[in-house]
Amino acid sequence: MDTLIEFRRKMQDNLHVTTSIVSHMNQEEIITLIHELWIRQVELDIENEAFRHAQHELENSLQYYADLYNFAPMGYCAFYKDGILVNANATLADLLGVSRESVIHSSIFHYVVQDDQPLFQQYLQELFATKLPQYCELRLIHVSGSHIYVQLESRLRHDERYTGQCWMTVSNMTERKQTQEKLEGLVRQQSVELSMTAEQLREEAERRKRVGEALEETERQYRMLAQNVADGIGIIQDCRFVFANTALCLLFGLPEGALLEMNPLDVIHAEYQADVESILNEVEVSGASEPFLAQGIPSTGKTLWIEGEFRVMDWKERPAILLTAKDITEHKLHNIALEQEQKRLKKEITALKSSMKERYRFGEIIGKSAAMQEVYEQALKAAATDASVFIYGESGTGKELIARTIHDMSKRRDQKFVPVNCGAIPENLFESEFFGHRRGAFTGAIRDKQGLFAVAHKGTLFLDELGELPAAMQVKLLRVLDEGEFTPIGETSVKKTDVRIIAATNRNLEDLRRRKIVREDFFFRIHVFTITVPPLRERKEDIPLLLEYFVRRFSGKDAPPAIPGNILDALQHYDWPGNVREFQNVIQRYLSGQPLNLIETKKEETAKPRLMLDGKTRPKTGEFQEVMDDFEKKIILEVLEQHRWNKSKTAASLGIPRRTLYRKMERYGIM
Repeated sequence: MDTLIEFRRKMQDNLHVTTSIVSHMNQEEIITLIHELWIRQVELDIENEAFRHAQHELENSLQYYADLYNFAPMGYCAFYKDGILVNANATLADLLGVSRESVIHSSIFHYVVQDDQPLFQQYLQELFATKLPQYCELRLIHVSGSHIYVQLESRLRHDERYTGQCWMTVSNMTERKQTQEKLEGLVRQQSVELSMTAEQLREEAERRKRVGEALEETERQYRMLAQNVADGIGIIQDCRFVFANTALCLLFGLPEGALLEMNPLDVIHAEYQADVESILNEVEVSGASEPFLAQGIPSTGKTLWIEGEFRVMDWKERPAILLTAKDITEHKLHNIALEQEQKRLKKEITALKSSMKERYRFGEIIGKSAAMQEVYEQALKAAATDASVFIYGESGTGKELIARTIHDMSKRRDQKFVPVNCGAIPENLFESEFFGHRRGAFTGAIRDKQGLFAVAHKGTLFLDELGELPAAMQVKLLRVLDEGEFTPIGETSVKKTDVRIIAATNRNLEDLRRRKIVREDFFFRIHVFTITVPPLRERKEDIPLLLEYFVRRFSGKDAPPAIPGNILDALQHYDWPGNVREFQNVIQRYLSGQPLNLIETKKEETAKPRLMLDGKTRPKTGEFQEVMDDFEKKIILEVLEQHRWNKSKTAASLGIPRRTLYRKMERYGIM
């Protein structure tokens, strides 16, 4: 208050002095003085207009780079070691479903899914410890509670003003194409008319200088951000690039700045130019963003596939098109290779299916029943993929034989098939057996040994009796299946492995999982494609085929002996708890002259005595085909009666085409 009073007193004294001076001036001097004051006022107005123009230019420059920052296809944010966000763009806020204002000054940890918090903390620790760019994939929480899969790319600022500040790029991995909205300008200041004295104008000039420096610094930051993002960014006006960041130039193998003034269609393959031009025109007319996929023309001459998006924006107060693009060559070529492989496999499966019609065997597997036809169908599908296969079946049903057949029909057919009985490996030898060891790694390691994963590299590893594998061994095996890497005992270097896993068990793996005997993560890793092999008692119509196969096999070069009808009936009525393995053993013993010893198991025939027939009582050679024909005729009649002589259902039940059924009925005189 005292200062204001003193100022008014001095102004009154100056006014008195000025009045006193003017009072002694003549009219001409007064006119001259007024003219000079008027000129000074004009000069002040001109300086004022210059300041307003400078401020307008700085605001426009800030708006250009603010729009570029906010129209980016991914989220950006900045924070220090405490995790408090000091800056974030609107794309990140939209991704989280919150406002940009609520994101700034909040903790970055608040938006990370709880289960991913340890991973994120480790990620930040490595970033601040190494001061090198870091990458990470994890999940963020949307305001609705849903999870968003994102990829993070972070780097530390090393300039003096922002030392220790982390800049992070957040790419939405849930949806490859983000929807970006235009954001309002970051700074809108109202211009005010200047009516100031020379001293006030100087103070205002100083203030504006500070504002200008701040705007220039912000502009520099936005430009640096645009230059350092991983994706290519370009701005198109009048069918020419007016801005292209370093990543976009490198995408086409060009030096920085080489794309400026180029037509964007000049770097697009001729086959895709018409489509890209049509999308560009549509974006300009509709104002909506449009994605595209095209083949580019890099200066290196290599194949280049790009995925991009066009979006309308303003650039230097004129309409423009924002282009964002990324290199997807590896992904595209992988898809093309997969499509070609699928076409090849489809042709191969078609050929195999056509060749299987009316067949009674599949590789070394014997059987023509409907149940076995289903097994053949599943095995064909399994052979066409590289996914893990799990085979269920009782002991002796031929699980390893089916696994080997799948391997022989797959793309790994030229590599090794390595079977291993998991139940026979002691837990203390598990790592040595599967991963191998170096000489001297432990007591008894007298020489280097290759593990099963090294032996089966590029081929198939068959894990029989997988249900017997202890939980500790499951964890070790799971790590190799997930990462494709293992370290032999006694070595420090990591070995790569590429194997296809086919597993089998005679136990209920789902029940073992519920009882925590089999780990859930291990279960879901191997339990991808399942095949169930029926026991022999559920496909007894295959017994004549199996009998013929084993009789011919064990007879060698001799003529196969005939099998009496009572032997065939006994084989047909037995339940075969040991399945095909037991059947093979029984036939081999019988043909070697030992007695056939089967105990009838059917309830309605339990009163029957034990059947013991000496192999020496076999009928004469030559009657075998007659016995087989009688048995086949009997089976056909029984199935016809079951289906009330419906021939289509009968043929389907027997697993044969209708024309084959008609031919057999005519042959056996069945009318």
